[in-house]
Amino acid sequence: LDELKRLVESRRPRWLQDERSAQVVALSIARAEADGGGGADDAAAALEDEKEEEAEQEQEQEQEQEQEQEQEQEQEQEVEEPLPGDYDRDQETETPWEVSLLDAPAWEDGVFRPWTEVRPVAATRKKGVVDAPGGLPKDLYLTANYLPSTTTRRRIKNIVVVLECDGGATAGACAPTPADRASVDRALVEADGDEKDLARILDVDASVLAGGDKTTLRQRAERAVACSTAESRRFVVVSLAEAEALRALCHSGGGAALRLRGLSATNAAFDGDSSVEASILGTTTTITTVDGQLDRRTARVLSFCDVDLDPSHGAVEQLRRCLGNEEKAAVATRCDWWEALRGCKRRSRRAWVSTPLAPLFGKATSTDAGSRGDDARATLVRCAAELDRRSMSPADCFEAFDADGDGILTRGELAVGLRWLLARARPATCLAVAVFMDADEDGMISRDEFVKAFDAKDPTPTAPPAAAVSAQDVLKCCSFSIDSITTKAVALWDARGCLANARGSRSEASIWAADLADPHWKRGMLGTATLSVPLGVFGHGSRKNPTNAKLLTISARRFKRVDVTAVRDRWLPTAVAFRRLWEITTGRTSLYVWTPVAPEGFIAIGLGVSTTPEPPALDSVRCLPQAWVVPATAKPRLLFDNVGMQSRKPGGLWRIGSMGLLALGRDRDPPELALDLNPAFTSIAPDAAAPPLPQRNMPVAYAHAAPASAAGTLPVATAF
Repeated sequence: LDELKRLVESRRPRWLQDERSAQVVALSIARAEADGGGGADDAAAALEDEKEEEAEQEQEQEQEQEQEQEQEQEQEQEVEEPLPGDYDRDQETETPWEVSLLDAPAWEDGVFRPWTEVRPVAATRKKGVVDAPGGLPKDLYLTANYLPSTTTRRRIKNIVVVLECDGGATAGACAPTPADRASVDRALVEADGDEKDLARILDVDASVLAGGDKTTLRQRAERAVACSTAESRRFVVVSLAEAEALRALCHSGGGAALRLRGLSATNAAFDGDSSVEASILGTTTTITTVDGQLDRRTARVLSFCDVDLDPSHGAVEQLRRCLGNEEKAAVATRCDWWEALRGCKRRSRRAWVSTPLAPLFGKATSTDAGSRGDDARATLVRCAAELDRRSMSPADCFEAFDADGDGILTRGELAVGLRWLLARARPATCLAVAVFMDADEDGMISRDEFVKAFDAKDPTPTAPPAAAVSAQDVLKCCSFSIDSITTKAVALWDARGCLANARGSRSEASIWAADLADPHWKRGMLGTATLSVPLGVFGHGSRKNPTNAKLLTISARRFKRVDVTAVRDRWLPTAVAFRRLWEITTGRTSLYVWTPVAPEGFIAIGLGVSTTPEPPALDSVRCLPQAWVVPATAKPRLLFDNVGMQSRKPGGLWRIGSMGLLALGRDRDPPELALDLNPAFTSIAPDAAAPPLPQRNMPVAYAHAAPASAAGTLPVATAF
């Protein structure tokens, strides 16, 4: 019995995890002690039974977990199949060709053809034969045995072996192109001055960037990414049968200058490094390596042609430099051609948007150019406000950013400084500011450039360009409506976790936006187009879908031929910039409130919000003609405030106007000047004389009272 008690005590944490089990065991031991130990065997047997049952349960749980993991892995496995359809199987018999053809200065006999002439047939009839994109290197070829030249749909083999031979031309100068310089710009900001990271991002050998100071890093990077311009080499994709014959020729010591290289999904060694001898399947002694960067570029482009869905970051940058043109039409052609190739190969059907190839096909990334000017100006406005708070001038800020005190800033130093000043500055923001400041485009930022950038941070609001439809014709050709967005709203933020005051529903407050992505516009049966016009985000007193949020829409009147997009962009323009008013970072999700800067002659009646320190998109808030704006008469409702929460800027979120827009007030006071859309705006020309609006410090009457008659002007931004 004593041994049993010691065993129970030693196994108590595992066997007796709940109070009831401990009581049962204690009672059994007490009974055994009472009858002199006669029940000890029964208690021990009960404990052993419980132990065995527990072990069986653990084993069953482990088996269930293993089964669940196997099921998840089966679901995650991508099905790699070509698109269904009829494929042409003619000309599948391979035709021999003379090796002496490789030495010909021009290949015009039909045995070899460049990849620029590969025109696959898409699966959809609308696209049919797809032309090759511009930018493909002219030194990439394929044999007719690998892919015959036909206009029918064919299965395309995997690229396994590449033949490298002399191109018959002298290597030209390695001059960087505009695409090379843009790639270096992106990489410099992302690498933050680290040479190893820069080499990885640019897909170049790290030894090329070594051996210099930071002032020459940009020049070294541009030289490293430049490829030979002349066709000093030819790279030919061959079939497996051709590769077998050519390899035998290499081993026999043939006189032709050639090299066989391996290229497959599992062999990424064809990149020009000195440690990739395993990728060479055969070579002759008469061929020499000309340009290692040329090898890297060739490998990345051929992997792209082989529909590799998971290239490295550096490979994508290499492709962006090589293919160059990133205009919308060129990118669309590039994407269609790649999709047509994928449809003829045994590849995953995964959407390219979710692959590393997304930047190559037009999806914006954090380091793309985009609207860098607007992003830079908005960031500098935030920097100026932060410098004012710290009692620093732009010159003082430059001294703080200049870590080594050499009087110039590299893009890496600027990025580090911005992250220190603004806490969380994205790489895209740092790049935008660097490009904006670098007036002479030498890759460095001087003190004068830095200070002048702060003077030019506030763009002068200008009127939109001339419209195709005059102000008088807008009301004749277009119709406007106010629609509810109850079922088409997207939640942006709610007050959970903010420790808001319990009075009312402020702890349940939320902010919403209209879902304009699906679809952003639609076309009716008679050809009438309808476009949504977001005037700001919406405030609501609970986390349920807002019931009073309304959206302005514009459409062409029946039988009226008018470009509704041009009308909207002319008379309902986007904000030209944003200025941050207020923030709260104590809840589950941070909230940053922004006021839009409207062009001259227009007014923004709503606000923009974001959950990061970066401003929202400019088209998230559109502005109204001044003639269509009146003071709001509906009584505002307080949704949330941070008064008493030790906030640097106590304020409150309010719902104002007839459209349920969000507004910001000081402390718990209502917004000083709440504006709304004039109910009779459909009868007012957008360029009509605007009625005077009350000034900020004048009380505005609510509950359908007549607006104040005193004249005044509306300030562009009200940062408190």
